[in-house]
Amino acid sequence: MNEQRLTEYAQLIQQLLECPEGEELDILQNHLHLIDAGLIAEMQQYAQHLAEAGQKNNAQWLLNMAEKLTEWLNQSQKPVPVKSYITLVLQLIAAGLEDWGNLTPIYQVLDNNLHLLDENLARILPQYASFMVKEPYTDSIVASIENLSVGIYEFPRGDRKAQIEIAIAGYLFVLSNRQENTQYWAQTQNNLASAYINRIRGERAENLENAIAAFHLALSVYTKQDFPMNWATTQNNLATAYRNRIRGERAENLENAIAAYHLALSVRKPDTLPADCLQTARNLANLASKQENYQLAIDNYEMAITAIEQSRDWIPDEIARQEILRKNIYVYENMIQACVNAEQYDKALETVERFRCRRLLDLILTKDLYKNGEVPEDIRKLEAEMEEKQGEKETSLS
Repeated sequence: MNEQRLTEYAQLIQQLLECPEGEELDILQNHLHLIDAGLIAEMQQYAQHLAEAGQKNNAQWLLNMAEKLTEWLNQSQKPVPVKSYITLVLQLIAAGLEDWGNLTPIYQVLDNNLHLLDENLARILPQYASFMVKEPYTDSIVASIENLSVGIYEFPRGDRKAQIEIAIAGYLFVLSNRQENTQYWAQTQNNLASAYINRIRGERAENLENAIAAFHLALSVYTKQDFPMNWATTQNNLATAYRNRIRGERAENLENAIAAYHLALSVRKPDTLPADCLQTARNLANLASKQENYQLAIDNYEMAITAIEQSRDWIPDEIARQEILRKNIYVYENMIQACVNAEQYDKALETVERFRCRRLLDLILTKDLYKNGEVPEDIRKLEAEMEEKQGEKETSLS
């Protein structure tokens, strides 16, 4: 057994032991690909270790869990009739047609058929769907297959490894029944590429090559002029694939990643698409930091921070504004570290002050501080003044 799988077993066991009561099932459903005889053996061995350490309750709990999983494995290994999978395919296609883009009907079908969400479905889905693709219903059936493939790929419960295989099989089926070089064809190529990036089965290097190829095919249709948003999203995803690429020259792969991130940022700007800009600028800055290209990192952390603050400015609710800042505090921290590494200490202090002012401003704007629940006008004026000063500072830096 390889070292990585043993590590994954240990992490899952620790997660089960530390999770709040009642969350065990959700955790197991998200790690179905790890539930096998090897996991049960590790559980039993770890339970013995806990008992020897005096943690008898945890040891007994883990042994009970191992026993339940053994029973589940024995049941799940019984052969399932092909008819059951075909019925599921029919239900999923109907759910995919029910409300395009709404995954809730698909999730409801999947929740009722978790025992069928395995790699057998990856084989049966395209086989049976091919019998259903007949004029004049070809386009609607193909669209439904893509919708249910997206639903299965994004489904938060079940066997992740199998779900990705089912999604890939669905996307490949869609591509074989969709006119090439069209908008929807490019959409499917993009979905397929994303699935290959996260694929668990197969060789990692080969999966990344397949992802890069599919992203390039999508970009042959998604041009900046005709589909700027899709083009930018695909460039961002392509950059991530090049960043993780195993084959080829490492330096060239990183150059391609940086170039694609820059292209994405030509559309994903902080003042118009702050959430998208934050994602790409942060990715590029993190990559630059790892390469010790601190000026590139600083420039893009600066852009990411501007995107964070633009998002906050668009939200009137003070609590929500605080939450955005809390979730992205690490961007400010990484910015400060990059400035220190570049010996730009003034810039580091400026970032500290910028973050501190934002936190203080959030605090004094919280309505709960005031008896009548209303923020005084003087405080609102202070907010406007601080925003104006920050804008002037950003203008002078650009």
